[in-house]
Amino acid sequence: MAEYKGASSEGQRQAMLEKQRAKMLSEFEKQREKIAKYDDVEDSLKKETIGLVKLEDFQKIRKELQVQKEREAARTAELKDDKIKKKRKKKEEKVKLSFNLEDADHEEEDNAIKSEASKKKPKLGKNPNVDTSFLPDRDREEEERKEREQLRLEWLRKQEEIK
Repeated sequence: MAEYKGASSEGQRQAMLEKQRAKMLSEFEKQREKIAKYDDVEDSLKKETIGLVKLEDFQKIRKELQVQKEREAARTAELKDDKIKKKRKKKEEKVKLSFNLEDADHEEEDNAIKSEASKKKPKLGKNPNVDTSFLPDRDREEEERKEREQLRLEWLRKQEEIK
């Protein structure tokens, strides 16, 4: 079959439409994933509840399953963020190639000049007296998460005792 050979603007338009189509497909896939996650909760809920169950028990199980799914989603999001940060660090750490064709004598002079410049500027270091409690810290966040979980379980136990 013959290929259409129109103006270049038509080719640009076609490329733009292809990008839009790809974007729509990716959004559709994201929505499908959300629906699948909800269906996952419903399926596990069906497996947990067999026979006649009180409405309160049903709602309790449902909430627990939803909380569990949200935690898993948060963990996967954290892992993705960590991977992205690692990739960025690797890119920053990559050594850049130098195509300097000058003699070694010039390099020694450059190094001497750089060392003098570095001696003139005092490097700023970290101040150990500064309060960093507001900054994100994995260990602190992990401890806080464990404490929250412990308090949640304690609260649930007390609720059961009250009933």
